[in-house]
Amino acid sequence: MDKQMENRGELLQDAVISVLFAVRDAVEGASRLAMLKEKECLTPAEVEELYSIPASTLATRRCRGGGPDYTQLADDGGKILYRHEDVKHWLANRHRRG
Repeated sequence: MDKQMENRGELLQDAVISVLFAVRDAVEGASRLAMLKEKECLTPAEVEELYSIPASTLATRRCRGGGPDYTQLADDGGKILYRHEDVKHWLANRHRRG
């Protein structure tokens, strides 16, 4: 009986640890999103993370046109940056009624 109680205790401890790790990960994810919302400009990867627009879609739209406005920094290896308001404006204008 003692061995059975010990096993249950270990299982409970493992479950509590798993929950604590899940909570930690959720808090870290939420704080990362909050940090991204505070940034003035976002990289394509950050736009993908915050707005769920694939970076590959952004790249295609940059080449073909029709995507959100962006800035390309000449002095930083051509780094691409998006302003929140430009991404939000582009998303709002893509809304279609069914």
